[in-house]
Order: sequence, then structure tokens, then C-alpha cells
Amino acid sequence: MPFAPICVACAREMRCRKNGFFFKDYQAAAIWSGDLFECEGCKARVVVGVGREPVVESYEEGFDRAASHSEFELRRDKPAVVRVIELPPAAGGRGQGEPPFTRTTFGSNGRD
Repeated sequence: MPFAPICVACAREMRCRKNGFFFKDYQAAAIWSGDLFECEGCKARVVVGVGREPVVESYEEGFDRAASHSEFELRRDKPAVVRVIELPPAAGGRGQGEPPFTRTTFGSNGRD
């Protein structure tokens, strides 16, 4: 990957914290693997680089072992929170008549 994921809230590249980060799908029927990235500023975390197919499915041998290493289960019951924050333009940074900078943050991690 040429660039690491970018934290929208902090405008910083995120750092890879773990390769091979296992998680369960919505119905705990399969285990998937991706790379866990974290923002050093706000500590937001994302999983990227998820494969096209699961590592193992519930009917396959080795599922219980992989499930014991999974970090979380995907959820659909809690909607994502979207917050738009308008910041004033920096002094001398914008011409007159231009709209203020808008930052959009996403999250559903309980800190919102």
C-alpha cells in the first residue's frame, strides 16, 4: 500500500499496529483477516486490507481456534455517528468569500 490510511479528524497518516488482525463477520459464521491501523493523535482504529474470502468458515476445521484469536465481531445494530465541524479559516490562509474548512468525523466507538 503506497499510503497508510489517513485519519480524517487529525489529518495524519495512521500507523499499522497489527498485521493478521482476525475478526468475526456479522453472524460469527466466518473469520476474516486484515491489518489494524491506529491514529497516534486521537487513537481511532480501522481495519484495512481485508481479503476477498474469509480465513476460515464455521463449518471448517480450525474455526474454533481462529475464533479464539478474533478481536471483535462486526455489528449492524449501532449506526455510525457522523459529525461535521466547521472551522474558521486560518489567518491569511484563504481568500475572501471562500467557505470555512469543513472536517467530517466518523465513528461509533462510544466516545462520541
